Amino acid sequence: MIIMVVALTVGGLIQITIARVMGEGYIAAQPHMLLWYGVRLAGGLLFFIGFLPYVKDFIIGLKQD
Repeated sequence: MIIMVVALTVGGLIQITIARVMGEGYIAAQPHMLLWYGVRLAGGLLFFIGFLPYVKDFIIGLKQD
């Protein structure tokens, strides 16, 4: 989750810098943010992979009661 937050924060700072400080449009900032979109995706996948054992343990716990 921390990886996703950091990636979105960095991507947002890049977008603000390009769109507001440099005066470019929203779309002009998108190519510069692709790396951070990938980092966010990787962080989300890692979080999901870590969430699966929790769900499995929760379901097994319900079946034992």
